[in-house]
Amino acid sequence: VLCDIYTDDGGWIVIQRRTKGDVDFYRDWASYKTGFGTLDTDFWLGNDNIYDLTRTGKYELSVDIKYGSDWLYFEIYQNFYIASEQDNYRLHVGSYRGTAGDSLSSHNGWPFSTYDVDNDDALMNCAERYHGAWCSFSLILTKLERESLENGFVKRSATDSNAIQEHVLKKKDVEEKIIRKQMELVLHNFFVPTKCQFGVPIFLPNHITRPYPVIYKSEFPRVNKPLFCDTLTDGGGWIVIQRRSTGDVDFYEGWYTYREGFGTLDTDFWLGNDNIHYITSSGKYELRVELKYDYMYYAHYDRFFIGNEDDKYRLHVESYSGNAGDSLSPHNGWPFSTYDNGFIKRPTADSNACQEHVLKNKDVEKLVEIAVKQFVYPETCHINVSIFHPSTLPYPVVYKSEIPGVDKPLLCDIVTDGGGWIVIQRRSTGDVDFYRDWESYRAGFGTIDTDFWLGNDNIHAITSTGNYELRVDLKYGHSKFFAHYDIFSIANEQDKYKLHVESYSGFGGDSMSRHDGWPFSTYDVDNDNSTINCAEKYHGAWWYYKCFNANLNGKW
Repeated sequence: VLCDIYTDDGGWIVIQRRTKGDVDFYRDWASYKTGFGTLDTDFWLGNDNIYDLTRTGKYELSVDIKYGSDWLYFEIYQNFYIASEQDNYRLHVGSYRGTAGDSLSSHNGWPFSTYDVDNDDALMNCAERYHGAWCSFSLILTKLERESLENGFVKRSATDSNAIQEHVLKKKDVEEKIIRKQMELVLHNFFVPTKCQFGVPIFLPNHITRPYPVIYKSEFPRVNKPLFCDTLTDGGGWIVIQRRSTGDVDFYEGWYTYREGFGTLDTDFWLGNDNIHYITSSGKYELRVELKYDYMYYAHYDRFFIGNEDDKYRLHVESYSGNAGDSLSPHNGWPFSTYDNGFIKRPTADSNACQEHVLKNKDVEKLVEIAVKQFVYPETCHINVSIFHPSTLPYPVVYKSEIPGVDKPLLCDIVTDGGGWIVIQRRSTGDVDFYRDWESYRAGFGTIDTDFWLGNDNIHAITSTGNYELRVDLKYGHSKFFAHYDIFSIANEQDKYKLHVESYSGFGGDSMSRHDGWPFSTYDVDNDNSTINCAEKYHGAWWYYKCFNANLNGKW
């Protein structure tokens, strides 16, 4: 089965996907019974398989609908299952929430229909009339199927090449009547925590709902436990120091136990005061506390560390932000307490709340990234060697390119805006000099574990293989901006790597369209339309006009 580990905390099993219209969904009963299509394209998992899945526990259903790059809708149903073939795969859905409108509740309790097995309640054969297959009653009202009905509802067809839809289901870890609660504490360092990304990548069991792709063996001096790394939340790179989600692990422990740590990474745990001290004494760290009780709340502190045991693990926190309320600042400067060391302290958390603390070594205050993405999802972005990459955005994999003419390994972002982005430029620290000559920009420079330019020859080779989008992400402090272009390519060296961009969207401002059609310039090859050498004047290299709206390779 295909598993979505990112959407809404992950753990979703995809049972249907439609993106391009290449797979015919107008099928007979036997096809829907066994399933059709393949996981790397569009597919239906099969009614027998969906029945076998949903009878093993309590599942939610999520329906995601995307049209173009601007519109994304979803429906979530708290309880979902279908009956066996003997009961015609009868549909059962519970309470609805979402942004797409409740289009399934009216089908609740109805059997499945195809053009050759008509189980609906209409005078006509709905599956045959509307070229689909569904759990229908007297009229098909589901948004995923209808095109135009007499009651005035109008919607583009789900098989339109610009529309994407997906059904996913997730097993609920708790009883239906219990509200899911979660609390987390995470730490984040001001500098790139490469140790948070290197080591053996171990994918965690599905019941862990937060995005923890990796466990790694710590390389911090004196830290005696493997570390749990969240590579997605708020830029990734968070080391989890405490997690409480089930109540199965007793947190009413003594001084020695809190010093050494307890629990295990696949359940709830405390990392240990000695370990937290060793980590936070190695650099500047942030603290993030997340609490989930029906809704998600968080508290963020720009500075966090604790003293050693001689100083009774004294707490230091500064500069709160968030929506959970500042509950830690009053504790600033106070030592740690347990029941057996003479200090009186309330329990770490209410037993009905789920929590996590994480820390992160934050690499930069500024970040500039440029990435390209093909309209057809590039499978090579997911295959080859999986190397966890040290960066603030989610780049789980580096892969050896199979694109003709590309002579460098490629860095792939599989998370941002649906994933599949090949990073062609990254600037985060200012350590790599971008004031370079024509030859350097032709071949590329830097390395993918730091800042880099992929190389104009490589960018041309990639964008000449198909239709590519361009995305520019900018981060300054806690502010984030992006610019998106539906079409992007550059010409070859003979045409001076001339830029082509179309159709801007985003909230970073359209600073690239003015450069459309202009050749690339460096300080030693001046192709701009200005009376001055723009690259030399502004210490950069770009598709300068007179001189620029954007200068993303300019002085840092």
